[in-house]
Amino acid sequence: MTDLEWRLTRGTQHDVIRLHQLFCTPAVYRYLADGYPPPRSATEAWIQRGIDDQQRGDLGLWLLQNKPTGLAGCVRTHLLDAPETAELTYVLHPDWWGRGLATSMGWTATCHAFAGGRIVQMIAGTDEPNTASAAVMRRLGMRYLRATQNPRWPGVEYVRQRDDPPPDPLPSLLPIS
Repeated sequence: MTDLEWRLTRGTQHDVIRLHQLFCTPAVYRYLADGYPPPRSATEAWIQRGIDDQQRGDLGLWLLQNKPTGLAGCVRTHLLDAPETAELTYVLHPDWWGRGLATSMGWTATCHAFAGGRIVQMIAGTDEPNTASAAVMRRLGMRYLRATQNPRWPGVEYVRQRDDPPPDPLPSLLPIS
C-alpha cells in the first residue's frame, strides 16, 4: 500500500477509541446520533455487531484508512429483518467530504455483500436535511424507496437490488481486507 492509497480493513474491538472519536465529531453525530455525541457503549455495540456480521462472510464493518491519515471513515452492512435484505451505513470525517470516498466505501461494501449471494437488496437511509448522504445513495444507483420518521427529523430510505444496472458513472472500488 502506498502512502496515499485508501483501503477498507475489518473493524475490531481494538478500533473502539478511534471510531468513537470519529462518531463524536459534531458534523458526524449531527445525523448519525441524532444531534448528540454517542456513548462509548454505543460505539462498542456497533463494532461488535459488525464483527458478528463479518463472521457470516459478506457483511460487516470496515474502516477507511491510509498510512498518513489513519482512520477517515467507516462503512457497515448488516442484515435487516426483511429476508435477503441488508442495510448500508457509512460515516466519513468532514475533512474528507466531497472527494467521492463515501461513494467508494458504499459501492465496495454493497458489491461485497451482493457477491456473497444471500443478499438481494440493500437499503440505506438518512435524515432529510442530510442531502449529501442522499446524493451518495443516488450515486450508488439506489432509488428512492420511502419516507421515514427518524428521532430528530423526517428521513428517507433508498434501495438497490442486486440485479439493478450499475450506476453511471461507476464508482471506484476500494481494496478490502
